[in-house]
Amino acid sequence: MTRRIAVLMLVLVLPIFCVHGHGQAQTPPPVIKPAVPPPVPQAPGPKQPVYISLFAVIEDHLNIEITEQRLQRTLDTVRQLRQQFPAARPTCLVLLSGTTSDALQARDNANHLLTAVREAEKAGLIEVGYDGSQEPTFLTWPRPNLRGAKTGEQRWLARSQAAEWFLTEYKNPLTGEPDSDRSGGVKRTSEVFGPLAFVTGVNQEIGSDSEIVHQLRRSPVDLVLPGVPENTVYAARLLHGYGVSASSVGKFMSPEPTQLPEVFWMDDMLRLSDTSGSPVKVVVANQGVEALQKMVDGLDRSRPHVIRVRLADPKVYLKPEFAGGRYTTPLEWAYDNPKSAHLGADGMQARDAIDAAYGREASVLKWLTTSFFPTNPGSRFISLADLKHVTRTRTGMAVPFETVKIATEGFLKEWTALGNYPPVAAHAGDEYFSLADMFQLLATSLAHYQHDGAWPQSVTLQPVYGPLEMTDEVGPVGKTVSARDVAIAASALAPALNNQAWKPVPDNVVPTWVTVGEIRVNASQFLRLMAETLISADPGRTLTTRINYMFSPVAEVFPKSRRRQDLGALWTLKPAHLTGLQ
Repeated sequence: MTRRIAVLMLVLVLPIFCVHGHGQAQTPPPVIKPAVPPPVPQAPGPKQPVYISLFAVIEDHLNIEITEQRLQRTLDTVRQLRQQFPAARPTCLVLLSGTTSDALQARDNANHLLTAVREAEKAGLIEVGYDGSQEPTFLTWPRPNLRGAKTGEQRWLARSQAAEWFLTEYKNPLTGEPDSDRSGGVKRTSEVFGPLAFVTGVNQEIGSDSEIVHQLRRSPVDLVLPGVPENTVYAARLLHGYGVSASSVGKFMSPEPTQLPEVFWMDDMLRLSDTSGSPVKVVVANQGVEALQKMVDGLDRSRPHVIRVRLADPKVYLKPEFAGGRYTTPLEWAYDNPKSAHLGADGMQARDAIDAAYGREASVLKWLTTSFFPTNPGSRFISLADLKHVTRTRTGMAVPFETVKIATEGFLKEWTALGNYPPVAAHAGDEYFSLADMFQLLATSLAHYQHDGAWPQSVTLQPVYGPLEMTDEVGPVGKTVSARDVAIAASALAPALNNQAWKPVPDNVVPTWVTVGEIRVNASQFLRLMAETLISADPGRTLTTRINYMFSPVAEVFPKSRRRQDLGALWTLKPAHLTGLQ
């Protein structure tokens, strides 16, 4: 099945797959559907590799002795794996909260565990990241005040302010009360450990985190962010049809058999998903070999996959019957019972039960290294450094104009086939460009042509955010504009689109509406007009506006808890092209 036919087939069933905020399905405007030939059956290809991404969340600053045990066990496990199975390249992502980072640093003179973590990181045994999902406390997380935010810019500022507080401020370990004079969150973790490999547990919404990305970019960053979470997190639990939606995103983000459904680009940040639809999910290693083997056996092996496997689960330290079974981890107990936050003997699981859980964890790692990897060529452990090394994007680099032209020609052909929906992304060979990428590349190219009367030799692809406010208004239809007016409008937008200076509300944002000549068109309409202008190379050509929706097929199916109008980040989605992943 060709990539275009696959996209078209998914478009035909969008009303079934759509997942929107507040748990209510919304059907997008009707689409003009082209005739689609039936797919040609193809013989199955070879089984693609399965990559295992190990991680541990070290989050409990109140039961610090338990935390240190879990951290030490993780270091020992990965070190032993590396010694016994170096070809499998074992490494583990260790995720810490800002409060836990503080606690480890305070105790390092006594136990030197923080020093050991730093040494393991230097040796490539672990990578260090941040997980804010357990920062103190669940009830005191800063949340954006959207009550008076009427515009996209106002909502951006509200979310951005809350993100800044959470990412940078100290939180009282018991009450969560913030102290802006001390560092906390991501800022504190990076002070203790240096540049981070992964940041998660910051966003309580699904569908966009552009404001968080923007805050992280106040300093140079080279990290991976979460993609599609499992439907076990709070916001996802409210959404109907989540599994089908996650599966659809995985298919859109892996149009070629070498691409990973769990890995893609969004807001020019590499994303790693917990799930790409059934049966892909996070596997807790102490569940044993059978749980992981069952999931792997059910995978669609026509694509490679990244499966996240969690080590050192804190749940094994808590007696299941403790406090009537209302809590799953010692930290949950501590936050609800601050006067007796430290887990005592009444709540602690027996030592033999804890050791048995770690024994099951060890059996999973042994099965992977001695059984699964040898019989599944190419399969192995994978680090975030590996993923960043093999995922290619032109962002920040010069794109030859010939590549822009080829991408635009294919983009228009696919758009014509889709009807009113814009394509998921453009591509030239194995290069992929998001809708926001194309908006910036086309506007910059047309600005050069308008100024110099000739096309540029190349265009630098700059990071661009999607619209601050999405709209379902289609704009004027059947109106005519000249290609010259399109180029003039593009020239006016190009300086802001290419401005990378950090501001509370960035300049490099795709505008929701653009005035062309005497008419106002939505961003999708203008994107198509720019593409048609570049291909025509005739400033006197007359172009006609048509129905162009702002949401692409993948944007319609992407799981979302935000309001539809605040989902501009979906303009930045694109598949990750992989090079040399062995």
